[in-house]
Amino acid sequence: MMMKLTHTLTSKKTRPMNLPWIPAFVVVFTFFLTFGPAFGLTPDELKDKGNVYFQKREYAKAVEEFTRAIEINHEYVEAFYNRGLAYYELHLYYKAIVDFDMVLMLAPQIREAYYHRGLAYSRVNKLKLALSDVKKAAEMGDEKALAALKSGELTDRMEKERSRQANIQSLIDDKQNVYGRTVTVTSIGNEFGGNTVMTAHSKGDPLFDGRDGVFRSVDYFNASDVLIKTEVFHTYLFNTANGRYKTVYWYNSDMTLSKTEYFLSGRKLTLKEVRFYDKQGQSVRTVLMNRFGHEIKP
Repeated sequence: MMMKLTHTLTSKKTRPMNLPWIPAFVVVFTFFLTFGPAFGLTPDELKDKGNVYFQKREYAKAVEEFTRAIEINHEYVEAFYNRGLAYYELHLYYKAIVDFDMVLMLAPQIREAYYHRGLAYSRVNKLKLALSDVKKAAEMGDEKALAALKSGELTDRMEKERSRQANIQSLIDDKQNVYGRTVTVTSIGNEFGGNTVMTAHSKGDPLFDGRDGVFRSVDYFNASDVLIKTEVFHTYLFNTANGRYKTVYWYNSDMTLSKTEYFLSGRKLTLKEVRFYDKQGQSVRTVLMNRFGHEIKP
């Protein structure tokens, strides 16, 4: 829903400047190139055009019109707010947050901006900030914010996130306490919706010095902290001896292997050997594939 305000702020007047003489046609031509698309339209008219595009769900075009309105009036609260809504619909959540920041800097009484900024924060998994904004909007009487708090969705997500972070920290501790491994965790959501854990191995580590020759491994978890995939990058010595620079393990929901991909090197560079497993974890089929994922017949 687009926002209707009873007032807007006008842009500050700037002092005229003395410019050197420039041929009139150059001035007119330059002005047309710069302002031609919005020529003759006021910020309100540009904002209204943006609203029409928004209602048609043409959010990228709506952003363009709101931006033109803002370029004319740098303190146009309603245009910032509506552009934030459009960015949100385009899944550009950080841009939406910046626009809602501007709304609240210019007009801190706009409770809807707190609510929608909270929604944007929740989308990028900044749950503490999201809950704080939704609570602020609820305190100001926003009905949607009150309903969101009553549902308990944000607090439930925060509890789940605390549990996830505790599990990940336990995994980090286990990995780091052995052979001085360096562990890095990315918690912003991977392709499976969960955390990514990267572990660096070095000399003295059995995985590095042993038969598997691992110098780095990357674990991919889904949103429920179930391990989906592990990428293992092999050392140069292992690669030289085995003609394989990377191995990828894919897991079922019960943590049994579903398939293993061996990425080959040397003369077979760009090829991979794929091994499939049954529900009991037994290898049932092995195929050779090209870089496009097509099976190469023997």
